[in-house]
Formats: sequence, structure tokens, C-alpha cells
Amino acid sequence: MKHFEYFEPRYDGEIVEIGLSNPMYYDLRQYEEMRDEIAAFIRHFRPRKLVVNFSQVRYCPTAVISALLILKTEVENYGGQMNCCGMNAEVRDSFAALKLDGSVFEIHSTAASALGAFSS
Repeated sequence: MKHFEYFEPRYDGEIVEIGLSNPMYYDLRQYEEMRDEIAAFIRHFRPRKLVVNFSQVRYCPTAVISALLILKTEVENYGGQMNCCGMNAEVRDSFAALKLDGSVFEIHSTAASALGAFSS
């Protein structure tokens, strides 16, 4: 299995969960590399149900949120679904401040609840 620098994938049939690494100390180049690495993964595997797990993320800058917006659109363009989970209060507040919590991203406390929220 290929090693990824910015996330760790887990596969379960049509469900793919990617656990993001903590981008707290990334520079602009690393944000771009992370976005490109996840985008290439999504284009290759085209997961029908994608869970983005933030449990290792302590800080989420707008560069990461912007990349996730692009990736969510790409997933939905081929008929897939994307849910997020495991955000700490600070990260979730960032999404809420941008009015993305619930309106753009479906955010769940746990991976299990994110998985259970997918439509068939």
C-alpha cells in the first residue's frame, strides 16, 4: 500500500476514510502539496463515500478549508459523498465562523456517526 505524506487512508468497501495529519506548522508549499496529494488520491480511487477525519488536527487554517471545498466539489461531481468528523472545538469553530458547518460540510463527532449519515 502506498504511503501518503499528508494523510492516512483506510478502506472499507466503497467507504474511504482519510485521517489528516496536523497542518499546524505547514508552510504554503506544504498546504499545496497536501491539497494535491489528496486530490490525486480522490481522482484515482473515486470513493463513493469519503470521510475526512480531523482527530489529529489541532489547528485548521483557511488554506486547508479551501482545499477541502475544492475536493468536496470534485467528489460530488462524480456522484460521491463526503462527511467530516473528529474536529476539536477550535477547528469546528473555524468552520462555523465561515458558515460551513452544516451548510456546506456535514460534520460529525465520530467516524461512526459520519459513516452512518451517508445516504445509500
